[in-house]
Amino acid sequence: MAMIAELRGLFQRMGFSVQAATYMTDVEQVNSVAETASMKDADVETMCKKIQRPGGQIPNPAAVGAPVAGIPAMIANPGIPVSTRAERNMKLLCYYLRYQARVSRTPSING
Repeated sequence: MAMIAELRGLFQRMGFSVQAATYMTDVEQVNSVAETASMKDADVETMCKKIQRPGGQIPNPAAVGAPVAGIPAMIANPGIPVSTRAERNMKLLCYYLRYQARVSRTPSING
C-alpha cells in the first residue's frame, strides 16, 4: 500500500490529477516500479487515451432525484483530462526506469 501511495504522489508531481493518478494505480494496475518500467511509449499513449475516454456511462448529475422528462438518467463517461506534459513526463519516467535497470542502479521514486 505504501508503494501505491508513493506512485500516486509521483504521478501527481509529474502533472497527472489526483483522479488520474488513482485511475492509473487502481484500474490500469500501474502499481509497481517494475510495471511502470515495462511500459513503452505506445503503452503510455494508450493508457492516457483510456483515461481521457474510458467509455461506458455514468449517472447523470443533472437527473438527481425523480426522473424528469427530457433529462436522461445516464450520460457518457466524460473521462479525466490528461495534459500532454503529464503524458510526456510518464514516457520519460518509463525510459528512466529502464535505463536505471540497464546500468544496474536501483531507482528511487521518493520526492
